[in-house]
Amino acid sequence: MKPRIQWWSWIAAVSLLVGMTGACHRSSEPKLDPLQEKAQEHYRAGRRLFLSCYPGNYQAAAREFEQALALWSDYPEALAALAETFSMWRGFSLSESEFDQAYKFAQRSQRLDPRLAAGYRALADLLRHRGDLEGALSQIDTAIQLDPLDAESYYVKGSILISTNLEQARDNLLRALRLNPELAKTYFNLGAVFQQLQEYDNAEKSLLRYQSMVPDDAAGYTSLGILYAEMGRKQEAQTQFQKVVTKAGDQAWEKPWKYMAYLRLGELAWENDHDTHRALAYLDKALEINPESAEAYYSRGLIFLQKRDKKKAREALEQAILLKPDFPDAQAALAKTR
Repeated sequence: MKPRIQWWSWIAAVSLLVGMTGACHRSSEPKLDPLQEKAQEHYRAGRRLFLSCYPGNYQAAAREFEQALALWSDYPEALAALAETFSMWRGFSLSESEFDQAYKFAQRSQRLDPRLAAGYRALADLLRHRGDLEGALSQIDTAIQLDPLDAESYYVKGSILISTNLEQARDNLLRALRLNPELAKTYFNLGAVFQQLQEYDNAEKSLLRYQSMVPDDAAGYTSLGILYAEMGRKQEAQTQFQKVVTKAGDQAWEKPWKYMAYLRLGELAWENDHDTHRALAYLDKALEINPESAEAYYSRGLIFLQKRDKKKAREALEQAILLKPDFPDAQAALAKTR
């Protein structure tokens, strides 16, 4: 069986911004009052949580930024940081209301301080998650003009370019790492770029580095497992996927990766060992997490088809096509059941 999912398309639900700016320590600013100083404490606490790169910390980071703004409503850095956190926390699943709210935070940050790169960077990432790549590039180029040494902005630009220009994406991500080698999520996205460029050794090094920096993020293990499977290192792929289903819980940010791991474990159990029971058990687990997975039904259909159980194969493949009408591989497999 061939995987039906492009692994880099998941990036978006889980791609994270890292790096700390020093924007709130400008010598030219007047002395802050006690409430503003307290707001800065919450801002710094939020940034520490955000920069941990662990998705489970985003909600707590957002709360810190909200507390900062409750004390200092015109705090541009906190407004930009809150918008950025919403973007990374919710990713491509941002609802309309969440997007509108975060968009307003970023725009307000820009109005309060038009020279603050973070406001444009936050808006760029929000637009990226909405699929407005042209608008995102315009915003991030402004951020880079304002602060050409901001590693986070090159990370965001590289992330925007992944779907359109792999070489430019790679160059921007590498520049981000030259400016700040501790931008953990940059290694994750760079792994995706190197894999698509078939630079597998570099992809493996990048993902291993990400794992070492963010050991509790299931995304790193799932992505490395998919890389190993593509490289033909199937036993190592299984090891990575097993780590995911062992480590990952049931939080919203973990479920997509856990689903992917079960799906790929099911495919590998059949491809490697023709172990029907184990393969179907893994696919059932994938369907428990994502009942509308056309890919899981397709894999079930292929297993039953190869076992010459045309009735069960037809049922699974028809369900796959019902869930995903534009699924030519499933259509072709279904034709073999008649």
